Amino acid sequence: MMFVMILSIGIASVLGGFGTIVQAPYQDFHWLPIAWMAIALFSHLDLFWHTVLIIAIDDWRFTGFLYMICGPVLLFSASAVLIAESAKGDSVASLARYFSVSSYFFGLLVLLMLRTIGADYALGQGSSISTAQYVIEFAIFSALALCKNLRLHQLATVLVLMVVVTIVLARGFG
Repeated sequence: MMFVMILSIGIASVLGGFGTIVQAPYQDFHWLPIAWMAIALFSHLDLFWHTVLIIAIDDWRFTGFLYMICGPVLLFSASAVLIAESAKGDSVASLARYFSVSSYFFGLLVLLMLRTIGADYALGQGSSISTAQYVIEFAIFSALALCKNLRLHQLATVLVLMVVVTIVLARGFG
């Protein structure tokens, strides 16, 4: 299924980003981009949960397929923006590099949250704890796309990390 293939490529891409950090241990690293790489990895895993619901759909239309495939494509694109090599040679994990791509990265995540909220309703999962998570993330990502304040980014990153890890673990064990 193409949905799973794109998610798998996204996971491999994020893991490759972590690999570049390990290979260059003396470069200027900041925890913010590394945390967002971890969130991207958890988000890919979270999107895999939708695969079970998507497989159960009997009557596919091309527009529905395009709508559903937008999720993995947007997440892969956001991850690619975050971990792409800098033309200036900045480290993937440098703070300057992070802020240079943050508007694009968070803008793509805003679109992903809109799509995911819609997908939850289309798959009969609306008005759940997951939908509340996506609405909260939508608001946070919107603010981060528009703002370059370091303190706000730090606070939002910790908050999103806690929410994403909690939801993924709850789904895994619940």
